[in-house]
Amino acid sequence: MKTSVSWVQFLSRNRTGIAVCVLVFLSFLHLFFALRTHVFFSGDDFAVLAYIRAHTALDMTRTFLTQGDIWGFKKILGYLFFTAIFRSFGIQSLFFLLFNHLLHTINVILVFSLVSALTKDRLTGLFSGLVANRLYLFYFSNIHEYLALFFILISAWLFLKYPGYLYLSGLAFLLGLLTKEITLTFLFLMLAIVLLRKYSLTRVIPFICLSFIYLMFQALPFISRLPVSPDHPYRLGFPTWGNWLFYLNFPAIFLAVAIVIFRRRHTALPVLLGYLAAILPVLFLVNRREIYYQYIPTSFLAVLFGLVLPRISAKSIPVYLAAVLTLGGRSLFPPVAFRSYPNWQLVSINNALTVIASNLASRPGSVNINLESLPLERDARLMLGSQVVDLFLPPALSADYVFNYNRDTHVLSAVKKSLH
Repeated sequence: MKTSVSWVQFLSRNRTGIAVCVLVFLSFLHLFFALRTHVFFSGDDFAVLAYIRAHTALDMTRTFLTQGDIWGFKKILGYLFFTAIFRSFGIQSLFFLLFNHLLHTINVILVFSLVSALTKDRLTGLFSGLVANRLYLFYFSNIHEYLALFFILISAWLFLKYPGYLYLSGLAFLLGLLTKEITLTFLFLMLAIVLLRKYSLTRVIPFICLSFIYLMFQALPFISRLPVSPDHPYRLGFPTWGNWLFYLNFPAIFLAVAIVIFRRRHTALPVLLGYLAAILPVLFLVNRREIYYQYIPTSFLAVLFGLVLPRISAKSIPVYLAAVLTLGGRSLFPPVAFRSYPNWQLVSINNALTVIASNLASRPGSVNINLESLPLERDARLMLGSQVVDLFLPPALSADYVFNYNRDTHVLSAVKKSLH
């Protein structure tokens, strides 16, 4: 009897620590899946590698903040972290994965902490953390999304916990704006905190002013780049029905709105607006439909349900079951890779590297390597076309050569540096 009582007391006293441990474990399952399935590259990663290999961090900062990045947007912090990892460890995927995983885990814990503080209920916070952990991003370049959400959540947490030190929250907000434009949605989260805690609305004014300055800073060069070519990845057009269905979780939205109406939790409506504001811009992208655009909105949805759901009890179980079903059911929990799975994109890259290395080893002088007969997947073509094949070859083999790939003839020329 004493043992059972002591366990109850232990669980009661350590509810926060136990909840954090549960979320850390569930987050780790995503990392385990990533390591077992070898999904690392996105289409943008090779262009970024080519750029940061040819430019210093200072040059990149100056260019990206005055003229825009590779795609025309004025953001820099994600690229600087990407560059720091690349300069320190090369293209070893493990270090990129670990850094992104650390950010994701912190974000999930921040969602839990934020909801727990606002609702005074750790179990509801745990449910919100579970929802935030639902979506995990595997690509190197997803560092932008991870960092942007981190700054949104840390700004909100500082705004809530240290209301007398607005400059702390403002600094985090500014860093977020320098990471990704979507950080502007923090304003909706901040408004919800103001309404829930009955703070003065004057606290919002400095953040609105900062946002207005940022919009002017960002919008003028963006407008000057319009219109773009029909095949441009960021070409804008009227939202298609496919985009609406891909990005918006209509069942979850309807359930959240119904709970808001019946439970009169109107103070949570700004979070719903933040979710919609985070989704709205990507609905207009005609040539680009990516799952990572849902990462930040998913955390808004997690906070929204945390604020509107009742405390967990026997009576509220049906409501939570409905929430679980609308939010994805089994997909709320991480996938499990019971064995290692091949990634055909990575297999294709390794096949190309094997052929190249074999030619360089057997013909030590300058050489032209015809890859036309080799079946190449997207990532292998991007690696070659971005002229970064030397980054993937062993340094002892690639250090003596200058590589150039001709997309039309599918020939990779490797010229000895002594002859270049």
